Amino acid sequence: MAELLAGRYEIGPVLTSTALVLRHRGRDTQLDRDVTVTFLRQELAEDEASVGLFSAIISVTSELSHPGIVAVYDAGSGTFGDVPVRWAVGEAVDAPNVDEFSPTPQQAERWGAGMLDIAEQLVQAMQSAHGDGVVHGNLGPSTVLLQTCPDGSLRACVTGFGPQAADLAVLSNPAVTQHMWQAFTEQVEYPSPEQQAGRAPTRRSDIYGFGCVLAALLLHVERAPGGVDSDVARTAALARIAEQAMSEKPADRQHSFAVVGEQLRWVRSAKSLDHLGESGGDSEVSPPTMVLPFAPTARVEPAPATERLTYLPVKRVKRTRRARSAGSSRGRRSSPGGRMFAALTLVVLIVAGIGWGISQSETQASSASITIPSVAGQELGAATTLLGSVGLSLGGQMQRPDAIVPAGLVSATEPAAGIQVPVGHSVTLVISSGPDARSVPQLQALSLASAQEALAASGLVAGEIVQRDGLAAAGSVLDSDPPFGTLVSAGVVVDIVVASGNQRVPSGLPGQAGVAASQQLAAAGLAPQLLSRPSSDVATGVVIEVIPGEGSSVPLGTIVTLVVAEYTPRAADGVPTTTPTTALPTKTPPSPTSAPTSKPTTFSPTSPAAQQDHNGDG
Repeated sequence: MAELLAGRYEIGPVLTSTALVLRHRGRDTQLDRDVTVTFLRQELAEDEASVGLFSAIISVTSELSHPGIVAVYDAGSGTFGDVPVRWAVGEAVDAPNVDEFSPTPQQAERWGAGMLDIAEQLVQAMQSAHGDGVVHGNLGPSTVLLQTCPDGSLRACVTGFGPQAADLAVLSNPAVTQHMWQAFTEQVEYPSPEQQAGRAPTRRSDIYGFGCVLAALLLHVERAPGGVDSDVARTAALARIAEQAMSEKPADRQHSFAVVGEQLRWVRSAKSLDHLGESGGDSEVSPPTMVLPFAPTARVEPAPATERLTYLPVKRVKRTRRARSAGSSRGRRSSPGGRMFAALTLVVLIVAGIGWGISQSETQASSASITIPSVAGQELGAATTLLGSVGLSLGGQMQRPDAIVPAGLVSATEPAAGIQVPVGHSVTLVISSGPDARSVPQLQALSLASAQEALAASGLVAGEIVQRDGLAAAGSVLDSDPPFGTLVSAGVVVDIVVASGNQRVPSGLPGQAGVAASQQLAAAGLAPQLLSRPSSDVATGVVIEVIPGEGSSVPLGTIVTLVVAEYTPRAADGVPTTTPTTALPTKTPPSPTSAPTSKPTTFSPTSPAAQQDHNGDG
């Protein structure tokens, strides 16, 4: 019989390999399910940097739980095949990544809607990861798997999470830290510009990776019947989102996946996308939180290509060489990043051109124009109503600091008031965020010191430290007040909510069965113990008292006593109960100076002596 890893995992053939690990197909014999078993390469088993990097990656992934994130079930180290090994066991997802994926004809027919589904799944998974304080750092087409479901739909699964910066810090040996970072960055196939510059990845680096995934999905539009997906306007909107996400400067990208999700929801819910292909003019202001109309210009230049960009993995080199041989001279070689951005630009132009051709007849049929009215100082609802009344549509909204217009009111429009535009043109409303506003940063899951540094970097002031009971470890940041994403003025005081390390005894335990109450205490991080007490009013096994009392704040792991009833019938018609509920009184011999007495010094109405006196009196 083949040897089992950790006494339960069968090891199958190698599926994939990297410079750090080998991934095998496996099976969990105890739970009878397929798994993926990842081993640290044997030649790296004694390398401190490689061991630290492997442990940090597994530690991060094992803390995440979301249907769109490939799960890690188990991890450890030991001996297998008479050699020491470090291993991790995770969910088995037998599916190609976005780089390798090729849609079926049925999937290609509705690829615009399919891309939207995949993008929404990916956003939800990354929102969950960022909410847990985890930055992916390696997000891209090579780390997103597309699994075809029985109904033909696609499930997006995120894998390949990188280590967190704090996990790689070895203060006693900075050289090891540098080696670990170098080993990790060598595995990143779609690094953001800031990662290429040697900086640690951030949440906006993951936004860039999302843009790469969406751009790779857009490259499949030519597989649809007729050369492009029939859903031209929606595809153009997705191309615009990808373009913003892949901006070279992090500040020009969407500031969070919540904003990306809002953009995608607007694309899905828009009743009419006919005007997504109209030109809205160039603007130097920050991108709105909604999708702006796609604006094809006379000429679109791809991003500058440098040899340091690595947007496309090695496995695509052969394909790009064939494309190059049909083009310019053999001696020239463009970077993978330039090729991908150029391909995305080509898709955008094709989609925009088709959309322009579809709507050209309607554009020529009506040359009526409307002057955009001024809505400055109005509330959002009133401004929207006014735009609709003159034949314009709402193209989205964005926030911008304004020293004059109060926060929450409309301060301007894009295009500006007074400009002539066609009937039905989309207009973006600019909402004032007050003077010099900025967003409260995400503090959840950070240490207190890191949260205070994040606030200072955002121009905000750390205020009161508010403790909250719960399951989180003491000192970890749970929330902020105002909460994450709130627009506030510079210098505003932000209170930090941290875990107290305590938990409150749940209420409502009396009257429950002892077993159910014990489970509720255990789920709250407390240690239940049962103690029985005779009772003539309550059934056996029912909780009649909780010690400490309900609502008490106690350290996690504290023992909480559940006093449960042990039913004992009351005495009836002078018949004593079978078991006395109190101890018999102890007769103390009288002292020589005391007067003799025939009765005990203590008296209980339920004691045998009391029963005898009662019977004698009767």
